[in-house]
Amino acid sequence: VAVYQTAAVWKDFQNIRSMKLHFDAQGGAVDPDEIEVTYDAAVGTLPSPTRAGYSLRWFTETNGTGMEYTAATVYNVIGDLNLYAAWTANTYTLYFDAQGGAVNPDEIEVTYDAAVGTLPSPTRAGYAFAGWFTLPDGHGDEYTGATTYGTADHLMLYAYWFGISRITVGGEAAQRTDALRWQYRIPCATASQSVALNVETGSGYAGAVVAIQGQAGAVRTLPEGYGEQLLAVEVSAPGLPAVVHTLTVQRPVPSDAAYYRHWDDVLEVPGEIDGVAILSVVWYRNGVALDETALYLTLTESGDYHAVLNGGALETCPLTIDAVSPRTLRVYPNPATDAITLESDEPLGVTDIFNTAGERIYRNDFREQTRVVIPVSDFPKGVCLIRTGGKTLKLVIND
Repeated sequence: VAVYQTAAVWKDFQNIRSMKLHFDAQGGAVDPDEIEVTYDAAVGTLPSPTRAGYSLRWFTETNGTGMEYTAATVYNVIGDLNLYAAWTANTYTLYFDAQGGAVNPDEIEVTYDAAVGTLPSPTRAGYAFAGWFTLPDGHGDEYTGATTYGTADHLMLYAYWFGISRITVGGEAAQRTDALRWQYRIPCATASQSVALNVETGSGYAGAVVAIQGQAGAVRTLPEGYGEQLLAVEVSAPGLPAVVHTLTVQRPVPSDAAYYRHWDDVLEVPGEIDGVAILSVVWYRNGVALDETALYLTLTESGDYHAVLNGGALETCPLTIDAVSPRTLRVYPNPATDAITLESDEPLGVTDIFNTAGERIYRNDFREQTRVVIPVSDFPKGVCLIRTGGKTLKLVIND
């Protein structure tokens, strides 16, 4: 009897050796949703359901409990069995492009379907940080620490900087010399004209406010006046710190306001320009400094001449001299005791006499005269210098 029963059980078992595994994707999608398995054999390839941002493992119970099944698992259950997907959120790398600034760290690990957490704060001189975005220049989606990561891949974020992107003066771009400083030199062709200043902010940040010298507005007419102007340019926006830049505008003195030309061989800078007293002069020819520092310059050859005044506070536009006809200047007697005669083949103009200490002891304007007599008996004895029409002559006065 025992032998008969054992044979019967074995026959029944043989009939049920082929069984089925059923798959529950638990929120994903699976195809096929069942496979046939053989008792006492490896189950073989299991279906791979898809769920963006997650990795899969199969278990005999929900929530990743029970026994885990893989393709190598030997099936030893008599009957069919349900397997349940256990989904684990993947981790990805979030990269940061500071877009001209500096950021540390430049990448972090994030988990799919979870808040990304604290994001690094980049720095860039001259700009205010306005957020991380999926595309440059503040485009795409903005990411904050509370943003749920929903990209099933690694991702790059781009810093968006709020600040001044461009300044134009008279329609031409100013040069950015560093993060907070700009400069522009008005061309001589427009030096005597009114010019407009325009400030542009990056990517049109909502609510941006520009103030120039404390006056709201991104466009204004530059104040008149020659020389160097320093302008404070502030840009701000709601929720962001204000950024203050400095714009240096250099307006040269036009040649018609900078020089008098006496005769053919003398250039003179007036003693006052636009209400500013001229205290020092350095003359240049073809961009090379000359050893001349007086208001008068004797022209010895053709070229482009300009002058730097008051230590660089003012600069004149160049004047092209095509031809020079030197004039003759004579002084006699020399040495002298009582008086001297000064002669020229052109009107003498303003004439100065200086002592050896550089102090002016005499001045007169002989604009219409080519020959004059100057009493010198009351002058200090010794060597003096006569300066007229850009020429300098040495005079000795004796007792």
